[in-house]
Amino acid sequence: MDLIENRRLRKEVKKALETDHFFSPHAHEMQCKKGEMGEALIQKWLDDRKIQYCTEVEIRAKGDGKTPDFVLETPVCIDNLMVNWIESKALFGDDFEHEHYSKKQFREYAEIFGEGMVVYWYGYLEDIPAEGYLVKNYSFFEEYKEEINELFNYLVYW
Repeated sequence: MDLIENRRLRKEVKKALETDHFFSPHAHEMQCKKGEMGEALIQKWLDDRKIQYCTEVEIRAKGDGKTPDFVLETPVCIDNLMVNWIESKALFGDDFEHEHYSKKQFREYAEIFGEGMVVYWYGYLEDIPAEGYLVKNYSFFEEYKEEINELFNYLVYW
């Protein structure tokens, strides 16, 4: 910010960054934090059920490429689907977002790891296509009401 010599421009850029809740560095930081909170909730759910898994970080450390947030050591049956992986998305699954992530991640995860589950923490459109994976939202984890409320109210602390 200090590199902007023009005072008026510097002031306007500063104000824009402070009030931009979607594209500013602070907004990005907040979105990353919400993503971490969602992943922590899934991790707690897995740990509470003593389901063994590898995290994305652990798999990448072995040199593997694309990987979901969690790869289960043994598949778990959820809604009559044998779930091998779980991906967390701290956003609403609309047509645009879902198609973007389906192409970029979900389809490839299903090809590599088998059937899985995507969690859109902020809900999703009922008619989004899901081939090779389930789509869930926060209600699947309703036993963790306090953590879900914290995730939903995180941006209140802007």
